[in-house]
Amino acid sequence: MSAVPGHFMSENRKPDDPEGRDDSRTSGAENEQGEDSFATFWQWFALAVLLFAWIAEATMCADRGF
Repeated sequence: MSAVPGHFMSENRKPDDPEGRDDSRTSGAENEQGEDSFATFWQWFALAVLLFAWIAEATMCADRGF
């Protein structure tokens, strides 16, 4: 199992397709779009948590005089 998306992996190539195009991606396009939006949500959520923690730390440091 790999964390790399399938279109970056070279071992998924078919012997008759020298460029490594994967036709199975077209059948699951709807599912991938849903997964992409879900991943985008978690990326923005993590960024918001990081920003919140950074502001909280800056506020505490300013309060203590650092």
